[in-house]
Amino acid sequence: MDMNYSYDKLISRCFPCAQLITDRFHVVQQMTKAFNVLRVQVMKEFDTKSPEYRHLKYYWKHLLKDYDDLSDIPFYSRSLRKWTTSRELVEQLINYSPILYQGWQVLQLASTHFRNKDSQAFFDLIESLNTEILPETFVKKYQFLLGKKASIKLALELGYSNGCLEGMNNKIKAIKRVAYGFRTFRNFKKRILLMNKTLTN
Repeated sequence: MDMNYSYDKLISRCFPCAQLITDRFHVVQQMTKAFNVLRVQVMKEFDTKSPEYRHLKYYWKHLLKDYDDLSDIPFYSRSLRKWTTSRELVEQLINYSPILYQGWQVLQLASTHFRNKDSQAFFDLIESLNTEILPETFVKKYQFLLGKKASIKLALELGYSNGCLEGMNNKIKAIKRVAYGFRTFRNFKKRILLMNKTLTN
């Protein structure tokens, strides 16, 4: 399940013997949201017409990628007005602010521990976060995960995942958004089935 407070209480009440497993997708989502909030805070410290503001606004997706997975293939950046690579771009962005650099380091380390299923190192990192170095809002979003420690440990130990379901929900929401409404629910349902190639003649 996800980390919704009401779901947790409901399941614990209806199924007292059940073991709750937090879906890994939502843990990663919590970490990336924490960093994005920090990025926006840092971005707003610059003038809206400054290159730093534009770069942090347009290239935010590069900052969320694992550093080892960043491409070394050069591309021309119209905003930077030069040829660069994803790795060079990220190195430039994180040096715009010491706080952004620290937050990016935390995201990279936490993601590595989580990907390696090292729950001990993952939670040790979160417990060591200091509000004297990083903003309180950033630290609190990570410390929220400490309240789900048991269910996150199970998520790393077991193979259960809501990934397929979350992907399906996202596709349905995208269809609904770009279609600007369907005449009937039947047409909406057909479009979903066609998307998944499950509609038969």
